[in-house]
Amino acid sequence: YHYGPQIGYYRMMQFLAQLGGGIGAVPLVMSGSAAIAGAVIPAATLLVFKNELPDRIRLIAAAIVACSPVLWMSSQYGNSAVISTAFVVVGLVLLSNRPGARGVAGALALCAVGVLVRADAVLVAPIVVLLVFRAADHTKRALTWLAIGAAAFVVFWVTLRFVDPYM
Repeated sequence: YHYGPQIGYYRMMQFLAQLGGGIGAVPLVMSGSAAIAGAVIPAATLLVFKNELPDRIRLIAAAIVACSPVLWMSSQYGNSAVISTAFVVVGLVLLSNRPGARGVAGALALCAVGVLVRADAVLVAPIVVLLVFRAADHTKRALTWLAIGAAAFVVFWVTLRFVDPYM
């Protein structure tokens, strides 16, 4: 069947399973990657707005995220949503700390990977845009970063549509 909304997830699992020894590794790869993603999300929260929020506030935020039953239940099996969320959260954390051009590019790439892993991650786009504008010193620079990021994502996605028979 065609899996365009989660193409990145299935292709990532395929790649990791091949590294892990073949098709027999799929269950371990799926559950292991979800468990790692479930640990990355609260860990990344410790670094959000690191120059603006006190350590205690960031620690409390990370603890609240870590205690979320939804996060830990989703991290126990091969869940594309938790893996997508891990990529997006790391991207948002980078953007929250007002990075330079390379940091913005990396953050946008991580958010794009999150969307490729699970298409509904695109719903964080308004937050990404807000944080890019916050990171840029001029509106023109923010618009340029966003335009380049969007164009790169569209080119990559269109390429996948033509190259991947399951897309």
